[in-house]
Amino acid sequence: MSKGKIHPFLRLTQLVKEYDANKESYDVNKLQLLSEELSINLFYMSDSASTALSNYDFAEHERKTKMADREQYYHSQLGSNGKAMTVAEAGNLARIDCKEEVERCKETLRQKKRVEIILSSVSQILNSLSTRIAITRT
Repeated sequence: MSKGKIHPFLRLTQLVKEYDANKESYDVNKLQLLSEELSINLFYMSDSASTALSNYDFAEHERKTKMADREQYYHSQLGSNGKAMTVAEAGNLARIDCKEEVERCKETLRQKKRVEIILSSVSQILNSLSTRIAITRT
């Protein structure tokens, strides 16, 4: 992104706030320009959005892989009673070891859900704008 240009997510937020505050005063031309700018910024954020969506899948894969590895490791160890650890004991210790990966998953899931909500909301706003433009033109 070039210097001085704001991120498309931020620009979408600005546009939605402006529209929310001034929607009753917008004429057809202003509605059409807003619709176009929203659409353009959706296009420009595609790389960031796809990264946010795929980051969760990658973090979840890493968490599951480490969890399986740690469970297998602990299951082959002896417990405090001198016997092999149970599956439940190995799972509990693995969860403790994977706390960082779980936290990363939670954060990437939050980002993924935020992107999904923004995409859905902007799509709904674009549909609303289209309806308002059509009504205003008739």
